Amino acid sequence: MGDLRIKPEFEHLIPPLSAEEFEELRESINIYGCRDPIVVWNDFIIDGHNRMKICQEFGLPFNTFDMSFDLDTEDEVKEWIIRNQFGRRNITAYQRSKLALQLKDIIAERAKENQLSGLKQYAD
Repeated sequence: MGDLRIKPEFEHLIPPLSAEEFEELRESINIYGCRDPIVVWNDFIIDGHNRMKICQEFGLPFNTFDMSFDLDTEDEVKEWIIRNQFGRRNITAYQRSKLALQLKDIIAERAKENQLSGLKQYAD
């Protein structure tokens, strides 16, 4: 695995932690270390931006988990990021709604591409 990279589109897909949440995470990592791996796709961080920044601040080691084997496209990555956050963070109903709409758009685009590829197959 190469150097980890940040893609703003992935990093800013999810609402940021509040200052209080970030400080709690910072204190926890400083005391206990980074217990959860930084999740990456093709060397881009897709989960753990805050953990990585905190580990770098304190000079702490962290593990990574590579999802490149399971996700093929950026849309699949975005879908994974949204679904992963639904199960992990206390986000407001409004934030959940915005994420659900983004997820709907991603799924609709993939369905459209599948339909077009099916039509092409029959045209050939």
